[in-house]
Amino acid sequence: MKKLYLLRHADAAPMKHGQKDSQRPLTDRGRKQAAEVAAEAKLKMFSVDLILTSPYARALDTARIFAAVYEMQGQVIEEPLLECGCSVQEIRKILTRYEDCESILCVGHEPDFGVIAAALLGQKTSWPFHKAECREIDLSNGLRFLLEDAPGD
Repeated sequence: MKKLYLLRHADAAPMKHGQKDSQRPLTDRGRKQAAEVAAEAKLKMFSVDLILTSPYARALDTARIFAAVYEMQGQVIEEPLLECGCSVQEIRKILTRYEDCESILCVGHEPDFGVIAAALLGQKTSWPFHKAECREIDLSNGLRFLLEDAPGD
């Protein structure tokens, strides 16, 4: 694998009484954010071979909107390792499982992705994501080594 894209889910509705956090859908604003970030990525020629997402409603909705823009409907895979609480160890497992892919988009949550991005880039402090923010991480230049020694495992 050469490219890993980390995308934080877009704006989600507040939790309602009796609702589980995992059931919170995107807001209208969130759906617009997801469509805009996907369109921008496609315009910049970001290529994506595989879309993996947390099974939480807000992440799944974000991934499906991204997939629609990329004309990859039906190619979104729910990945339980991307649920809230995802760590560098889980990302290692995902990268190993899909090592034959050239590029993977993972849709997930904060603060997880901020910590993971920092570890992949050899930084000591978290690099928080805004809602619907996507970052490209190039794994072709030795970042696998950094991943092996990432803090916080």
